[in-house]
Amino acid sequence: MPRSSCPASEDFRTSFLTVLLFFFQDIKHGGTPLHWAKSKEMVVALIEHGCAVDARNFNGKTALHVAVEYERLECAVALASHGAGVDEPDAEGNTALHMAVAQGSVAVVRALVVFDAATKATNAVSLTFERFFFRLEIRPTSSLQEGLTPWELAEKKADESNMMDFKDREGVLYSLFAIGAVTGNSDPTEKEGRSKEFKKIKKSLTPQHR
Repeated sequence: MPRSSCPASEDFRTSFLTVLLFFFQDIKHGGTPLHWAKSKEMVVALIEHGCAVDARNFNGKTALHVAVEYERLECAVALASHGAGVDEPDAEGNTALHMAVAQGSVAVVRALVVFDAATKATNAVSLTFERFFFRLEIRPTSSLQEGLTPWELAEKKADESNMMDFKDREGVLYSLFAIGAVTGNSDPTEKEGRSKEFKKIKKSLTPQHR
């Protein structure tokens, strides 16, 4: 059975129509019903009926990307538990961890780390001639444009945060720091305003994470 589509069984058609009826606003981005699922029960049911876990929508996003983007923690965990590629990049080179960091979702960040999400992946992209003029193609690359790792993105988001940003940007930073996801040359334990917290975390870390 091809992995690129879902089988047309009676049960699947029922699941599809249910998703179509309640979540039609997501269809404009393409993808499969798995992209539109908003509960872990629906995710599991669709996977069990053959939906391709890593199929992509019009934006190059897998169902895991979408679940993370909308902070659907239970859906993300269900997808990862059923073999979704946690390090798959979207059309802009973002992994699920990049998206969780951008969303400021500490719970999703920690969940992805449990599934061994790559903490050193960059989200660099290169615009081709066709993409620039016709919006046809975009390829992830690290050679033509410097990208950001999840840690660097978390730092950027935390530095740009203000009182109107209700996301736990600091929590994301500390969660990444605690698993040794720091990249770049700066020492976060010397970061003004955060050094005390970073030093506390570092003191509690196991040797391999320091």
